[in-house]
Amino acid sequence: MSPYQSILLGEAEELFSDITFTGNDDFSYLLNLVVFNKETLCYQAVSRVLCDKQDGESYGLSFHEVFKQATKINLNFDNGKNLRQIVVDFDDAEYNGFTRVLGKDITEKLLR
Repeated sequence: MSPYQSILLGEAEELFSDITFTGNDDFSYLLNLVVFNKETLCYQAVSRVLCDKQDGESYGLSFHEVFKQATKINLNFDNGKNLRQIVVDFDDAEYNGFTRVLGKDITEKLLR
């Protein structure tokens, strides 16, 4: 994540996520994290994470690492506490795994 992407993430009110199947045998899934860039008036990827499985724990760990890195670069981000909502496409099992990794405070912001 570049410092500019971290700043965008730190200023964002909403975070949108999407999982894409890559067709790659080693890392079959790509988690895209996107925010609205108020300067360009376009949606912009702030992080892309390759995952080897599609479950809530894998997603939660990915979000955790992205949030941790973003907070190192931009203290205003504060591990996602200032996000108003996070839009995801999870089923209940994935949501439960996500909650185990990130805790209730962050997962209460999820919009499924």
